[in-house]
Amino acid sequence: MMGVNKKERIVWIDQLRGIAMYLVVLGHVALPKEAQSVIYSFHMPLFFIISGLTLNDEKIRRTPIKEYIWNKIQKLIIPYFWMCFAVFPLWYFAWHYLKNIKRGVGDALYGIFIGNGVIVPSTSNALYFLLVLFLADVLYAVIQKYAGIDKKYVILAIVMCLCIGYLDQGVTHIWHFNVAFTAIVFMYVGKCFMDYYKSHESIRFVPFRNVGYFGCIAVLLVTGAITHQLNGRVSMTANKFGNSVIFYYMTALSFSFAVILIVMKMPVIKILKYIGQNTLLYVGVHLPILRIFENAYPDIFLKYQYSIPFSVVLFLGMALLCILVNSFFPYICGKKNEKYKEAVYIGKFVLLFECFIIPVFGLIRRCGLWKHDVIHMMFVALATGICSVLFLVITQKHIPFIYMEKKENS
Repeated sequence: MMGVNKKERIVWIDQLRGIAMYLVVLGHVALPKEAQSVIYSFHMPLFFIISGLTLNDEKIRRTPIKEYIWNKIQKLIIPYFWMCFAVFPLWYFAWHYLKNIKRGVGDALYGIFIGNGVIVPSTSNALYFLLVLFLADVLYAVIQKYAGIDKKYVILAIVMCLCIGYLDQGVTHIWHFNVAFTAIVFMYVGKCFMDYYKSHESIRFVPFRNVGYFGCIAVLLVTGAITHQLNGRVSMTANKFGNSVIFYYMTALSFSFAVILIVMKMPVIKILKYIGQNTLLYVGVHLPILRIFENAYPDIFLKYQYSIPFSVVLFLGMALLCILVNSFFPYICGKKNEKYKEAVYIGKFVLLFECFIIPVFGLIRRCGLWKHDVIHMMFVALATGICSVLFLVITQKHIPFIYMEKKENS
């Protein structure tokens, strides 16, 4: 197997993540139904294909399954809960003040743990992706552990997952766990593509204007367009495959690999690369921010002509939020930050205060202790501060792993 430049490979994968993330943002703004249907036909499959690009079978087989699962909990599940609670104020502002839809705080809390916005909406329904990715990662690790290096057994297991996902389509479960059976198929396709890419280094040097390369992209786009028209609207969130499961996979794979082949030949764009390295934050925060603007200015943001400009501004503007989070709250995204330890410690209290203020407010209001005056506002702030300090002290001592830290030996 020929070598491949790791640095270059990571760059185009990061930029690919950035493009995929923009498609997710674009899919959530006001678009004509047909345009939105095209985006929905492949944008989430593309994300799972990207996840498959970084799979390392040898490392997975070498790592004890408990250790592997724990690592995924730290990288995906803990950030899921952090972000669900962190966007609570955004969720409350968007629906209670701007839309005047009284969605209960208790219902939102329940929705966070159910992890399926179709059953009960949470504070950021798009975060279901982290739950499905966790389940698919664990399922793939189990397959690798038991199938070993025999590819025919791995392929058989993947085909079985495809069948399970198809048979359970359109059914809603907690954590969207049936979607994981579909997601793992795309992950394995991405893994196989990366294996091919590593063993055929010459692909890196094929120019974009090469007739064969360009023709391949054109064929993929045409195939995707035709099969999409034949299949109709799909939804990976609800595990709905449209008219035909064959057309579903043909559409998703055709459009996804067309995008991949295009991005592989793109020049390095630093901001796109940076966004690609921080897509986890984008997944959690973009939808609550989007709903605030849509509810505040429906006459503007619900019109098609403003959709693309607004999606671009939101997409690029959130890069500033990434810088802030990486400096003060890196553990939200499952990251460590050794450079600004004091800032991170201050950030813990600030973030916890933000996470707790809406649940505390909801509890006080439910108990009939709330009135719209300064004293009661101060009471809510004080109660939130006390809860934040207590939670910080207890968790810092007993479960520091939620901050991506190790427990100190006394």
